[in-house]
Amino acid sequence: MKNKNKAIIGLSTFVHDSSSCLVNFEGKVLYASAEERFSNLKSDSHIPFFTLKKCIDIAKEKNLKVEKIAVAYDPNLFLGEGFSKKIHFILNDKKIEKKFTSYLLNFNSGKFFNMIFNNKFIKNFFVKNNFYINSSQERKIFEYLTYFYNSMIKYEKVNKIISNSFPQYEIVNVRHHLAHAVSAYFNSGFKNSNILVMDGKGEDDTITLFNAKNNRIKEISKTSWPVSMGYFYQLVTFTLNYTIGDEFKVMGMSAYGKNKFLKYFKDCFRVNNNGKVNFFENEYLKIKDFPNTKYEQLYFTNKFLNKIGKVNKNKFNQKHFDLAKSTQTLIENIGLKLSLFIKNKKLSQNLCISGGCALNGLMNNHILINSKYKNIYVFSASGDDGTSVGAAQYILMKNNLKNKRKKIDNVFLGHDDLKIKDKSYIEKKLSNNLEIMDIDDIYKFSAEQISENKVIAIFNGPSEFGPRALGNRSIIANALNPNIKKDLNIKIKLREPFRPFAPIILKSDTKKYFKLKKDSEYMLFICDTVKRYRNKIPGVVHKDNTARVQTVDKSNYVFYKILKEFKKITKIPVMINTSFNIGGEAIVETIDDAINSFNQMDIDYLLIGNFLIKKKLKLPIKDTKSFIENRKKIFTENNRYKRIDLTRLNYNFYIKESKIIKEKAKDILKKTIKGGNFIS
Repeated sequence: MKNKNKAIIGLSTFVHDSSSCLVNFEGKVLYASAEERFSNLKSDSHIPFFTLKKCIDIAKEKNLKVEKIAVAYDPNLFLGEGFSKKIHFILNDKKIEKKFTSYLLNFNSGKFFNMIFNNKFIKNFFVKNNFYINSSQERKIFEYLTYFYNSMIKYEKVNKIISNSFPQYEIVNVRHHLAHAVSAYFNSGFKNSNILVMDGKGEDDTITLFNAKNNRIKEISKTSWPVSMGYFYQLVTFTLNYTIGDEFKVMGMSAYGKNKFLKYFKDCFRVNNNGKVNFFENEYLKIKDFPNTKYEQLYFTNKFLNKIGKVNKNKFNQKHFDLAKSTQTLIENIGLKLSLFIKNKKLSQNLCISGGCALNGLMNNHILINSKYKNIYVFSASGDDGTSVGAAQYILMKNNLKNKRKKIDNVFLGHDDLKIKDKSYIEKKLSNNLEIMDIDDIYKFSAEQISENKVIAIFNGPSEFGPRALGNRSIIANALNPNIKKDLNIKIKLREPFRPFAPIILKSDTKKYFKLKKDSEYMLFICDTVKRYRNKIPGVVHKDNTARVQTVDKSNYVFYKILKEFKKITKIPVMINTSFNIGGEAIVETIDDAINSFNQMDIDYLLIGNFLIKKKLKLPIKDTKSFIENRKKIFTENNRYKRIDLTRLNYNFYIKESKIIKEKAKDILKKTIKGGNFIS
């Protein structure tokens, strides 16, 4: 069988934003989707069986043989630098430390270590090697094994679960940060590039600098957990009463603040001469263990939290906006310092940025303006969802260094329902209050309606891969309308009033309205607006006069056609683009999702393919929470695979004996009575 008939499936199934992809042996992504697009669980943290099965089905349709499943983590790396440092501090004998780590990596019991119930194999190691450890040393080793060793076992178990479900495929593991790096480098088209990966954490690393040349990737520097800029940003997100995946809201808040809190933590993080970020605690920011575990993490002291005051996300005060701004400034500064560090190595004039922090468009643009790289590329799915693509492409790149790569031409890689061309099929889906309009030129009509402050939802072709709606699952509106932000946030999207909206603009007109140094097809660069036009497009100018721009050309056909017509009418080629979903809901994925959400939202028109749908009358809007839960229910009814949670810590991860007993009882209850599925 020739390579053109082969493919690899990539999986992101680490902690959150699980996803699956199908990549052919030329490296082309044939399908990629986050699990949340179907489950409607934002930042879905379950093994992505549903999208994995879709990859298998698509491979069969295309007569492709799946060679491997590449998973974006390597269990063995949990016993990496962080673990070595802890063990060295206890044993202070490099020979026995190395032997101990090797023993753990090769023990192959498949069982979790436990402080009470499963520890003899550790005691036996030291006895057999005639290495005496006292009770205090033993206790410390035991405690560290509950996190480091058990994390390795946990992800070995995830491998086994996937393998048992699909035994016909070989499972291969790819270091998490390598998967991030390759997702950007492989799809950038650059022959050589520096790569900055910055996220919450991989197996051990939190920030990694690489250089890639002719499909070979070399690590330049690494920062290990618990020193993490991604987690620090997440810590602030939690402090502001938000949850994982809401970091972009904090970025939006920063426009309303000042750097009043920066002085309290700016000196805690410093880039050293080796390109590593060192942490220096102070009275405001420290490191401690997660309760009853040896899982270290950053935390704000009460002395700092008292300065912030009580947080109510429905009513932020100025201190909260100032915290957001201070945090944003810090991550921009660290991102720039790291980019300059590797640039000064004079290895490449190109830079790829990846990891969850690469979704921070303000940081990306700060690097773009101040680092003076010739080219910068950020993949649309820079968060953990994109590691499925990176893992698959890394295997291809590793096995074929001559693989010819080219820049990915678009990221409309998800669910594609060909029935959008079938008028009768769509009509059968419509409720009595909806009808398809008879319009000769839907693009001209749409532009006219938007110029009159109507709002249109779009469902067209394959869905986007990554967190941004880029034209196939979008809502578009009039950026010239001074009231549009309020109307969209409060009446339609049902979200916080401070949240900004992104402009779409014809690529040829970009520099006239926005101070953007490069094309921005994926909305991943936030730049200043041109002063003389700010009052012309108030709907997309944020509080600090910035905008998260999406540039549009003919390849994004529907947006391009409507923008061209809108420009003829208004003389301004700028409209609002926001994701087609209600606050708290994942972006719509299917025709049914689109129709249901259209009925639920105060939107004037829905464009499905070439069919424009209007409401003959407005039905009473359902309770939003019930509406979102109903979509989850539909997924549950259609999903035949177990939903296995990746985030829950089982009882083996705890160090206090009473807590272990209590959590073991909870685990048994959850599994046997409540039917919960997690790694145990």
